[in-house]
Amino acid sequence: MAFADDKAAQTAYSYNKLIFDNTYPETFSTEQTDCDARMVLGEAAMKVSGSWSIQNFLDIDENFDFGIFPFPNQTGDSKLIFEPNIAIMTSAETEHQDAVNCVLDVLSGDKELAVEILDFTKTASMLKDVVPTFPNPSQTDIDEYASKGMIVDVTLGNNQLVWGGFQEENAADIAAYLQGDISFEECLAASDARVGSSSAQ
Repeated sequence: MAFADDKAAQTAYSYNKLIFDNTYPETFSTEQTDCDARMVLGEAAMKVSGSWSIQNFLDIDENFDFGIFPFPNQTGDSKLIFEPNIAIMTSAETEHQDAVNCVLDVLSGDKELAVEILDFTKTASMLKDVVPTFPNPSQTDIDEYASKGMIVDVTLGNNQLVWGGFQEENAADIAAYLQGDISFEECLAASDARVGSSSAQ
């Protein structure tokens, strides 16, 4: 697939223009937390975001009511995307492997601690039988999409289309296009030029 030739890829990229044309003019200089606050304060009707915004929403107003839906696609069957995106890394050369193992055992085995962490960060768990207790207004939506098989795991795609060297640079080019610094065609060509830096060839 070539971005410059693929109509689906071009449509996906052009959705950014649709969003940009219907948002605040200072969008590129607005911090994530300020965007989240605008939602809570009723200054924005919706935002393209992820579960990382839930903590910000509820920190501002613990009674804020919100829902979630997948970004619409061209065929009307889009799905919520899912990826476990918090990881614990350890040094392969540590002199304190026993201590590291103890920490990992606590993080993966202490279910009460897990619930405390989840309730603070307003996130969901990958541990079995661990359910956070914080009120999440969007959980009903998530459960419904899950029951209909309308959630897709994007872990593999994000491993292939790496952030540094591909996705981050594409995002920068899309921003340049939206701000009139480069053409749409130049944006697509730049994406094609860096496919080799990802593992999706």
